[in-house]
Amino acid sequence: SKTSTKLLLELYKERKEKFRDSKIKKRNLWTQIVKEMDKNGYKSLTEDILDRKLRNLKKTFRTIKDNNRKNSTGRGHITWEYYDIFEEIFLDDQTINFGPTIS
Repeated sequence: SKTSTKLLLELYKERKEKFRDSKIKKRNLWTQIVKEMDKNGYKSLTEDILDRKLRNLKKTFRTIKDNNRKNSTGRGHITWEYYDIFEEIFLDDQTINFGPTIS
């Protein structure tokens, strides 16, 4: 649901720097998020389910960002309800934010 996805993104955002720290196990961070989701009534979620969900959302964001960059005139511009929060979370992530291109 939209509410659970927004909660997932907020919980991920709170731990963003820890996810980028190679000394911290991602699995432990996902376990924390599962517990928080459970407290908020989202039962039967696992670390793998949430990790996959975030990866899929990230892929969608990357696709939309790439499309909008290519179609900067406004034609074919795609909007997405989670775009702004992803922009905020992954602003400095080089795997998503493309630099200027040479055409």
